[in-house]
Amino acid sequence: MLNKITLFVAAIIICCSIASAQTSFNKNGITYTVQTSSDVFVTGYTSGCPSDVKIPTFVSNGADSYQVKEISDEAFKDCTALETIEIPSSIVRIGSRCFIGCKNLEAITFDEDDETAKYYIENDVLYAKGESGRHLAVVPAKKTGALVVPSDVTMIWQGAFDNSSLTKVVMATSVTIKTGTFKDCKNLKSLIFEGAVPEIQADAFSGSTGFTAYVPSSQYSSSQSRFSNCSPYFTAGSMKVIITNNGECHILDTNRSLSKTVTINNNLSSGSDTYPITEIMDCAFSSASGMKSIYIMPELTRVGSYPFEECKDLEEILVYTPGKYTSDNGVLYANSAKELCACPIAKKGELVIPNTVTFFWAKAFENTSLTKITMPTSLTAIKDKAFKNAKNLTTIEFMTSKAPTFGKKVFEGCTGTITLLVPGGSKATYEAATSHLSNVIVVEKNPTAIDIVNTDKKKEVYKTIENGRVVIIRDGEKFDLSGRKL
Repeated sequence: MLNKITLFVAAIIICCSIASAQTSFNKNGITYTVQTSSDVFVTGYTSGCPSDVKIPTFVSNGADSYQVKEISDEAFKDCTALETIEIPSSIVRIGSRCFIGCKNLEAITFDEDDETAKYYIENDVLYAKGESGRHLAVVPAKKTGALVVPSDVTMIWQGAFDNSSLTKVVMATSVTIKTGTFKDCKNLKSLIFEGAVPEIQADAFSGSTGFTAYVPSSQYSSSQSRFSNCSPYFTAGSMKVIITNNGECHILDTNRSLSKTVTINNNLSSGSDTYPITEIMDCAFSSASGMKSIYIMPELTRVGSYPFEECKDLEEILVYTPGKYTSDNGVLYANSAKELCACPIAKKGELVIPNTVTFFWAKAFENTSLTKITMPTSLTAIKDKAFKNAKNLTTIEFMTSKAPTFGKKVFEGCTGTITLLVPGGSKATYEAATSHLSNVIVVEKNPTAIDIVNTDKKKEVYKTIENGRVVIIRDGEKFDLSGRKL
């Protein structure tokens, strides 16, 4: 009997040894660990991990095929090569801190929408469904601008904001901020609490030293010692504002829902005191819905970055006291119209950008509803993701034969092919400049043909001779044979 038991135990040990030898395998830079005869977990990565990862529903190892069921704890820890990852609907668990240290992570997506799935993406952020409310799991490190943590979030995962590029975070919930939640958030400037400051564990903001915590004025006395920089804000109508030491009023944040027309007056009055409004802070109107027009009365000294991002109803921005900032055709400009600050998302049709413009602010055209944009001759560079999610955009016209430099993923999220209309003889130049972009076609303009300039009618284009050279007259404007405006 003893010999039978010994043989049985020996057989188990041998089988376990064989299974252990076959436990993990690598494929396309990803490490998989076998759990059962039919399932594997993603447990790590190799030096060959690509920047764009697509985890398959099924993965094979030799003659064996397995379903991918889990991304384990810290599976992609410190994977700086990772930029995007697509997750299959077969995944039933995503482990904690699985993307910690992924400094270049831009987007997490799922291969299909499934309302029954435990995990989902909202506003580029990964959420998990909890037993009571939802959990904020992962904010991609390269996500910029602002984020509101919704009031129904009952847990924020440890490391959720690790290495975040966000400028502003609004805490509409009062859940505990755990150790390492906001680790190394070098770009964070504003952390706004809509209510009482919750429990904050040790080292929750390790490496994040440049931000100011903004709290309701009623909470300031009990909160200021909890942060290196803390400031009270006051509610003025639909806006949160701060009053500076020199008596100026800065707009910090707004309600998520606003009236159709919003007017920023010259001053804010509080009792017998009056404060001039001089600044719209970073992401101040971010994600505000309902607002179609904003009228800016004062002469502003500063408009922060991403001032109207995700304002999906906004059609026009009007500045009534031009100074450092001006508006034209509903678009906001700065510094004598050398900088294009913001184009309203809901502005439709075509836009001709003035030739004074040399620079676009980040996200100036993100999510734009425009169908056609005519670029200024003064523009020398179009930056990464300049027209991200511009789903209606079909055409960009250039008036100079010298192509600007094009960044990466300029037209990411655009639904169709973007036609670049370029002057005659410059097609090869523009094709070379956009060779890294997959959804672009370059078409030379023919200035001697009938040119459709709007949806209503056609206007004739004709040649003439001026000072001994051929000039193209089109819509009352003059061009040389290369298409350059004279």
